[in-house]
Amino acid sequence: MDREKSIYNGSLMDNVRFYVADIANGAVLKRIVLDHAIDVIVDLAWSFADDPRKLFGEDIVGQINLMEAAGVGGVKRFLYTSTAGVYGLPTLQAVVEGQVCRPELARKPLYSVAKLAAEQLGLAWGRQHGLPVTVLRFWWAFGDEIGGNHLP
Repeated sequence: MDREKSIYNGSLMDNVRFYVADIANGAVLKRIVLDHAIDVIVDLAWSFADDPRKLFGEDIVGQINLMEAAGVGGVKRFLYTSTAGVYGLPTLQAVVEGQVCRPELARKPLYSVAKLAAEQLGLAWGRQHGLPVTVLRFWWAFGDEIGGNHLP
């Protein structure tokens, strides 16, 4: 799942399906998961906002909807894509997973705080509901319109 509707260009592998749906609509997400034998959800659905209402009111609620859909549909794994911004200003070079997270010190602190909250939500949800959750922290962002350093 991704918030960007135009990201799919038809180049996915035969066994990968791309669905366009609003993550705010939990019923649609559940229907997609129930109607198809989906093994894995890769959650790319996130804004790059600075507005905490969008981050926590839309992005995190959307993640909850995706995880609820995974639960009712028997999804076997949930992959949450986060950001290395959760580390804030890294105190070590190279950055290691066990490093203390200080998202409030990041270039985009509200975004990074919300992403860390979403990581913890995913891991806790997964543990409570028996859904294996993996968190992947990207260092670089991808896209044409994201500010700062990114890979187009």
